[in-house]
Amino acid sequence: MRVLVANPQDDFRVKAYAGTNGVLLAMDLSEPRRKGLLGFAIEKQQGDKPWLFLFNSLTFPAKAHTFPQYHATPSDKAPLQKFRWADYAVNPGTTLHYRVHLAYGTADAPLLGESLELSITSDDGHPANQSVIFNRAVAASQAFQRKFPDLDAQISANKNLPIEAWPGAAAVAGERTAGAIAGLHRAGCGHAVGVGHCDLRVSVAGDHRCRKRGVRARGASARAVPRPA
Repeated sequence: MRVLVANPQDDFRVKAYAGTNGVLLAMDLSEPRRKGLLGFAIEKQQGDKPWLFLFNSLTFPAKAHTFPQYHATPSDKAPLQKFRWADYAVNPGTTLHYRVHLAYGTADAPLLGESLELSITSDDGHPANQSVIFNRAVAASQAFQRKFPDLDAQISANKNLPIEAWPGAAAVAGERTAGAIAGLHRAGCGHAVGVGHCDLRVSVAGDHRCRKRGVRARGASARAVPRPA
């Protein structure tokens, strides 16, 4: 789902792209209005929950985070200094409301200016006639780090650990990958399923098991698997 909103002068625009577990917000601001811009402050609301500003893991120099347990500061105090921002704290089939504010002022006293508001609904996780692609982008997000701190710490601590050090890792991962893909295939989520950023051995193991289940797996951005001689 995509939603575009703009102000009457059409010099400030926000477009939202909703997936199953994420919403990408893309901002556009005319050149004359960028002078003195500190960034964007983004509010979010869903269901009966209150409006809250999204967190930013970066803040101004010499400024401590206001939520040190999350290594983050709300974006009204530490504006997001990008023209795009992804919110991964999203559940399938949920209607979300966003307000994107222009932030000016100073690092000591950010001032929120004009804002645009939009509503968008995330995919329910059962798209018709679509392929499904797995990748590790969500695991690299700030939301993942805050929601699963222990798992994130384990991933970070073992990011250079060779797969040989994990007994049966390739076979187990391959079987889980094949099982998930076969389930999606049976649910009608697509005839071809892409799996990205997989270790070579996991890819081979998963592909072998997929073929036994009658499902064709396609590497979205994986390294090439050499053909047998």
